Amino acid sequence: MSLFNDRLTRGFVAGLIGCIPLFIFNNAAYYLKISQLRYLDFAAVIIYGHRVTNTMEVLFAFFATLFFASALGVVFACLIPAVTHRNILFKGFLFSGGVWFFCYALTVLFKIPEVSHVNVFTAFCNFIGAVIWGLSLAYALQWIDRKGKQISS
Repeated sequence: MSLFNDRLTRGFVAGLIGCIPLFIFNNAAYYLKISQLRYLDFAAVIIYGHRVTNTMEVLFAFFATLFFASALGVVFACLIPAVTHRNILFKGFLFSGGVWFFCYALTVLFKIPEVSHVNVFTAFCNFIGAVIWGLSLAYALQWIDRKGKQISS
């Protein structure tokens, strides 16, 4: 069975591909001191109850973030057939913006101080990162779907 024959796998791979530009942007914003939090910091607080303090925690939180974004790629890939592939980049934008808002809302609702108190630059950078991921996810999924059609023809 090929990767291209299974929608779940295609979504997972597309979500993983979308993480590449997301992590480049997210880490650049963090290390340039524009943003206070990386996505792996959110994962660390959920997993450990605190932000990362050593290399092992960074690595595990990084891989947890990859897994979460890839699993969201599965959700996106399974939703797309229900609403068509037309305007898939716009749908990727809407999906990623919705996920960003939902995740931010959860940190405020559950009063998680390590990640719920951020400045506007951090919130904006994380929104831009989410949109970068969503557009990359949608583009990657579209590319994988086209490749699958070419292979099966």
